[in-house]
Amino acid sequence: MNSDGPLRGIVGIASGKGDLRGYVGTPMLGNDLPLTDAVGKGMVQIVKNHPDWPRPYNGITAIRHGDIDRDIGIYLAESEQRSCALAAATVVGGILCRAAGGYLIEQLP
Repeated sequence: MNSDGPLRGIVGIASGKGDLRGYVGTPMLGNDLPLTDAVGKGMVQIVKNHPDWPRPYNGITAIRHGDIDRDIGIYLAESEQRSCALAAATVVGGILCRAAGGYLIEQLP
């Protein structure tokens, strides 16, 4: 996510094995700033790659709400035409993410 908010962007990288890492542009914001204000407005960009694909898939939509799960849900609906329910949450202590979880529910064809 590239945004104009104080976070200055959010990056998440996941592998097919389930490994995940992520970071934000400005990690030391404090706890008094709501997430929607910290994210701001900008673009959600998702890049997917698979060994059998000739080139990566790249999809982009606008950040509309500043809630990461809502904006990723909008991306899935608009860019990938996937109808789904999505929710995510984190527990942050200082600058460390202590726990994170979520779900993605999709209708099967």
